[in-house]
Amino acid sequence: MRSRTQAWSACAACLLLSLIAGPAAAAPLRQFAWCAPGVTPAFAFGFAALRVHVGAAMGEPIECEHANPENGDTLQQTTTGLAFYRKRTNTPTFTDGQSHWALTTGGLETWQGSAVDPPSQTAPVLLVLGDSLALGEGATDPAQLGYVPLTFAALRPLGFQQVTSLAQRAETVSTFLATGGQFEQALALLRGPDSPPRALTLQVGGNDLLHLLNGPPCLVSPSSAACTEAVRAALKGVAAGYPSVLASLRNAAGAARIVVLTYYNPFSGTGTAYDAFTQRALRGTALEPCSTADPVARGLNGIIRCAAQAAGVEVLDIEPLFRGRGLAFTHVAALDAHPTDAGYAVIADALIEALRQGS
Repeated sequence: MRSRTQAWSACAACLLLSLIAGPAAAAPLRQFAWCAPGVTPAFAFGFAALRVHVGAAMGEPIECEHANPENGDTLQQTTTGLAFYRKRTNTPTFTDGQSHWALTTGGLETWQGSAVDPPSQTAPVLLVLGDSLALGEGATDPAQLGYVPLTFAALRPLGFQQVTSLAQRAETVSTFLATGGQFEQALALLRGPDSPPRALTLQVGGNDLLHLLNGPPCLVSPSSAACTEAVRAALKGVAAGYPSVLASLRNAAGAARIVVLTYYNPFSGTGTAYDAFTQRALRGTALEPCSTADPVARGLNGIIRCAAQAAGVEVLDIEPLFRGRGLAFTHVAALDAHPTDAGYAVIADALIEALRQGS
């Protein structure tokens, strides 16, 4: 057994070492994302008011508020989802990925799905994007018998009061995306101070293929290897642009319905080499188009469907409506691929039904 003197010596040594080492270092403070040093995340202002209404489903903040550089909104991640303040509509909102809660001037609104804004904040406007088909070219009276005016007339009882069309004749995906083009105009409108439209339709990409029939090699030999490569190049360009177009429109359109239309085969039922060429270019060769990245295997309509699926956008496939009816539903006998009045009526009927569902 150690002597008392030895024990005191050991204690003194420990005390001396502690004095030399100084006090124990304090544990470093946790740094939270987007917070100033030493600041703990908390709900404030609109988010705090929204938390009172939503309750525990809104979780607790795990970061401080910060701006979304794309649109000026304010964001704050929580333990259960994302709180965001819509600058355009002065609306604090929370989503868990599927369910949404927003504190509007009319009180708390809830809804399901991918729409960013509450249903009450959509304007009674139909926004139309596209090419000459959206302009009704080929109809005896485009202003009355194109698929857009026919659709709008049928939607009036649902509260639609206005059509805003940005469609352009001969539009391709590249011109659609060009500086100052439809895409930029649409995003400016959607992100502007006014409420987003109630519905948006898009049909673009057909001219990327149709122009191939204006000259060789596809006009002369649509089944040739050279034509196949020309189709591949055209579809590659469409595939490069479509996903970002639909994703951006979906992000900017709030609660608006978005319906993207596919394309029909104007030669369907003619039995010509152009019938087989167009069918192959539209429908592709893959049984499951979204399982391949090959644009030729996907085909134009497959590219559109896969991009829409990825962006959470609705698709209206009009190609089956024209199968075997190219001569009746288009002016192809006069070397014009645009629909007749009957063809536009068929497209309008399908679009009306699509927009009525869920309205």
